[in-house]
Amino acid sequence: MQFGRFRFLDVGDLTGPPLFSLACPFDHIGPVDVYLVAHHGGADAAGPSLYAAVKPRVAILNNGPIKGGAPETLRTLRTLAGTETWQLHRSEITGAQNFAEDQIANLGDTTSNWIRIRASADGSFVVLNNRTGVAKRYPPH
Repeated sequence: MQFGRFRFLDVGDLTGPPLFSLACPFDHIGPVDVYLVAHHGGADAAGPSLYAAVKPRVAILNNGPIKGGAPETLRTLRTLAGTETWQLHRSEITGAQNFAEDQIANLGDTTSNWIRIRASADGSFVVLNNRTGVAKRYPPH
């Protein structure tokens, strides 16, 4: 999805070879500002080739406490230079290395906080964590 110069990528539950074929051997997408990580951030969405192609400034992990948020995907996201990751839930999966708590909307399974992206046509955007009120502005790229 594109709004002016702002680009958002959401490929839903696409995984494995169909997902990775978007970037390899040819990049069919190009750089994006925000990437809603495929398949809730499951292990089958951890392949680094897509991330290298789309170079997201922000990755949003639409995970639950035990659905998605796989350790493999969290490790891949940590290796991305220039990408900040926000999580919908803290992952309770053994071995998961979650991101900073101010970038996680729900620390348990009894709340229903959200993460909001507010984009501007110039390519700038704001990410807001409803639980903490933390908002981070990203300038045009």
